[in-house]
Amino acid sequence: MNSERQLRFGRRPLLGGIGAGIAHMFLRPLLAEAQGMVPQRLLLVHRPCGSWPKQFFHTTPPGTGWGSTPLLDSFAALRNKMVILKGVDCPRTDMVNGDRHGMGIMTMLAGTMVVQPPGTSQSDLNDTNSKTITAGAPTFDQYVLDPAKGIKALTGTRFPSIQLAGTSRSAQSRQFTCLTTLSYGGPSRPLFPETRSQVAFNNILGQVMVGGGRPLDPAIIAKQQALGKSVFDFVLSDLARVKKLVPSAQQPKLEEHTEAIRQLEVRITSAPPAQLAGCVKPTLIPEPSVATPDATKDEVAHIAVATNMLAIIRCAFQCDVTRVASFTFADGNNGMRPHSYVPNPTFNIQGEHHGAVSHGGSSPDAIAAKVQTDKLYGDLTAAALAEMDKVPEGDPTGKTTLLDNTLTFYFSECSIGDDHNTKDMPILFFGGKFLKLNVGNYLAYTPSLYMNDVWTTILNAWGQPIMQFSDPKWCRSSGPQSAKGLILG
Repeated sequence: MNSERQLRFGRRPLLGGIGAGIAHMFLRPLLAEAQGMVPQRLLLVHRPCGSWPKQFFHTTPPGTGWGSTPLLDSFAALRNKMVILKGVDCPRTDMVNGDRHGMGIMTMLAGTMVVQPPGTSQSDLNDTNSKTITAGAPTFDQYVLDPAKGIKALTGTRFPSIQLAGTSRSAQSRQFTCLTTLSYGGPSRPLFPETRSQVAFNNILGQVMVGGGRPLDPAIIAKQQALGKSVFDFVLSDLARVKKLVPSAQQPKLEEHTEAIRQLEVRITSAPPAQLAGCVKPTLIPEPSVATPDATKDEVAHIAVATNMLAIIRCAFQCDVTRVASFTFADGNNGMRPHSYVPNPTFNIQGEHHGAVSHGGSSPDAIAAKVQTDKLYGDLTAAALAEMDKVPEGDPTGKTTLLDNTLTFYFSECSIGDDHNTKDMPILFFGGKFLKLNVGNYLAYTPSLYMNDVWTTILNAWGQPIMQFSDPKWCRSSGPQSAKGLILG
């Protein structure tokens, strides 16, 4: 019987009452580690309204010696944990009707053209800027969870995936779904993001946190340590029984497994569970809730909400309640005003991010507004990923971290907002050590690729043989080397 299954079902009296949830959430990642199955994860992070490529990409030759730029500087501390991709285009065509920002979000992740739901009015069908469009296929984060063709290592958690956002504007019914939602199970199957951080915490982590997210009581720590040791004693005794039954050729592997369990037993009895599993409430910063003369409630709370949501995702990964998460800072037609939330802005544009900034042209002030807004999102993402990189995982030396065990995709739905340009999409990947992601590199593709080619290579590296991801019309290559150089070996 599988060790974790024994933990859950084999000794109900030991794990009864309040201790059951605590022990399971505490021991699940550790038992997986002992079995050589450190959790693998996927994180999608979206920032809205494009970028300014001349300030994002650099002009130095491709390779490991890439230089800094105003927008890449946000990620300087993560240089050796990231890959820059230049020459990747969004699968999108202007021959299909639909909002260009919404279309960009869906085609970057689903890899096929958007569709209109059954029953769409003729006026919406004819509208070149229609907001009723929906994804034409499951988005990548849901594709990998498909029982038949997905990635098994990402399944089996309490929540198959979670979706969060950095502003209440992205809540269901607040804006058009095509602009606010990243994740789709298929056409007309949006997975709406949660926009309230306390609700997100309660729903995702409230039932499994040590002490329910309250400060740890020493008595609880002692109880957990004793409980954990009892569980490990049970697992070790069961392994001893199994040892008598397996062929001699399997004995070395069983001994390795037993030794890993013993090492974890030492860890669990020598340190507070919070240090081991990370299942303690993340430090959520206060979120302003009152508008000011210069900023709406969404604007004054934007940075705090985004920071808290990313912290909740980190903790959800640590607790292994999910292995797939998506986060959007704001909707694709972001109506908040960057001048109200970008720290110390030097630009003068007072209008909204979508209309006034991303479509603001190329004057020095407009460029400053685009760059400083995009840099804010880069800074917040980098800070969240740096926290993930502080969490050692699956390596006794501490050289492998939660970030290494998470493939993180950082993207926008267009390259330049002014004309909805979809060439040279400003995208980055982080982590992905289990895939042998070619971190520390700047990769430039000539001729350019489509995003589907990138997803094809990633799926093959993840052990899912596939010739082309999603719609072949939006692939320029096929097979594991569709995006050459992205994966080592």
